Amino acid sequence: MGIAVYYDEKLEGVGMEFLEKGEVRKAFTGTRLDYSTVGQWLSEHGKGDVIVFLQDVLPYTAFNSPYSDLFSLDNNLGKFVSRGGTVVWLGDVPFFYRVRCDKGVDKQKVEQKFKEGLKFVLKGEFFLNKFHATEVDGYGVCFRDIISNWHFDEYYSLRFISLSTRYLRFFDISKVCYLEKKVEVRGTLLSLLLGYKSNVSLRPVKLDSEYMPLNVTKLLTPSCSGRYAGSWVRQIGEGYFVRLYDYTPTAGEVTDAIRIGEEVARVVSKPAGEVLG
Repeated sequence: MGIAVYYDEKLEGVGMEFLEKGEVRKAFTGTRLDYSTVGQWLSEHGKGDVIVFLQDVLPYTAFNSPYSDLFSLDNNLGKFVSRGGTVVWLGDVPFFYRVRCDKGVDKQKVEQKFKEGLKFVLKGEFFLNKFHATEVDGYGVCFRDIISNWHFDEYYSLRFISLSTRYLRFFDISKVCYLEKKVEVRGTLLSLLLGYKSNVSLRPVKLDSEYMPLNVTKLLTPSCSGRYAGSWVRQIGEGYFVRLYDYTPTAGEVTDAIRIGEEVARVVSKPAGEVLG
């Protein structure tokens, strides 16, 4: 079983939302990947392997899907989990943001093109504040090319992402409840089996029959109504996407998330008869 953590110190400014570098750095273990190495690692690994994202802005090199193919499994991350790999995601909503780095471009021109695209976008100031274009040594100009339902494509045009988009063919960011403060959640049998102890949630997702929840809550707000899960597991092909600690986790919680990822990967790698036995 191979375990790796994705964390790129060069991208701390553009690559993190809820996760805090001070807490995350205390929990490093296994192979450490950055923007330039994560894609190759994913392409060379699969069944029984686990990757833990310790920055909650997805790197383009891991999810290398263009605008026309955002829903597909035909990318480094999708192929990895389909082969039996385990993905562990902490912090802010997965796929809500993505960071892309382009070499040989002018930072001011990139920013100007983004501003031009925002002319007719509601709450444009929010997107401008989240764009975070910055020059990074060795990477070129790095910026968030996905912010919510907008994509800044390879031609530097801002394009709306269809509400029907399902990242990795399952995850719909519109089904997430974006709360202003944490709510209490109740653990499930699966959380007991995995030793997962989180009892709060900030970005729960609306439950359907395909989610295996680690904790649950009932919400009744103007925008969120029904049963939600703050932490969950979802099967994709032969592998699993594991969502944990949907807020700012402590170093201890980050360490625990890595442990849980290893536990899931260990089960995935066993023959069916051995698991049942």
